[in-house]
Amino acid sequence: IGPDQPATPRQLRYLQAVAREAGLDAAALDARAQEEFNVPAMALSRRDASALIDLLQPGTANARIAS
Repeated sequence: IGPDQPATPRQLRYLQAVAREAGLDAAALDARAQEEFNVPAMALSRRDASALIDLLQPGTANARIAS
């Protein structure tokens, strides 16, 4: 099972939780997924779901970009 496989249900639940903490509802999460990966959140691959989680979590990807 590789990173291009569909995201796991557990990964998608975590993505939704991280999005809620970031102030995004389901529609905003889908819009962000479409913007970044051209698919709705629930259709993300494992790799893309992981990348979106990193983008939404404070102090991870955003901190690396700023430094």
